[in-house]
Order: sequence, then C-alpha cells, then structure tokens
Amino acid sequence: NEDPVESWGGMPTERQAWEEDLQTADPLDCLAIRAEVAYNYGRAFHQLSMSTFAVEAYQTALSCFDGAESQRADLLVLRRSAAYNLAYLFKAQGALTLAADVIWRHVVFG
Repeated sequence: NEDPVESWGGMPTERQAWEEDLQTADPLDCLAIRAEVAYNYGRAFHQLSMSTFAVEAYQTALSCFDGAESQRADLLVLRRSAAYNLAYLFKAQGALTLAADVIWRHVVFG
C-alpha cells in the first residue's frame, strides 16, 4: 500500500530547461515565470477538483509577489487571477474571512 499524497510537492526541485535563461534575464521576468508555473499548477489542480493542492499552488504563486511592487500588466493580471481563484476556493469551503483577506492583500485596485 502506498501512502496517500499529502501535498502537491511544491515547485519542481530539479533544474528545468527554462532556468538557464533566467540567469541573465530581468528579475521581474524570473518572478513572472515562477509565479506563472505555480499558477498553472493551481489551475490544473482546480480543474481536477483537487482543492487542497490548488490552494497550495495558488499560495505559492502569490508568495512570489511578496515584496514585489511592480506595475507590469502581466504581473498584475497573474497576481489578480491567482488571488481571485484562491479566494473562490476559500469561499466555496466556507472560509469567508480567508477569502476576503486574500482579495484585500493581493488585488490591486485603481
């Protein structure tokens, strides 16, 4: 018998082909790639109704933005999308306070 999977395992730990390009790239491009990879994991888990894993992946995507104050449109859209999807999952689970917190911390108005 195998143990049940308790976590999605986070971002891949082995070196990815695209990481070689990150060494010389703009730091915001690196942030965008890492956040988008985590967001895409979240979307995949969300579509498969694997809510626990989706929540972890969306939180990983949002953690990429900690301390980043960029107004780049692609980063704003990615952050807003991850926050909305995470808040949606929290709301569906009845965690309205968590959902509101995610929206207030990550959705940029204005």
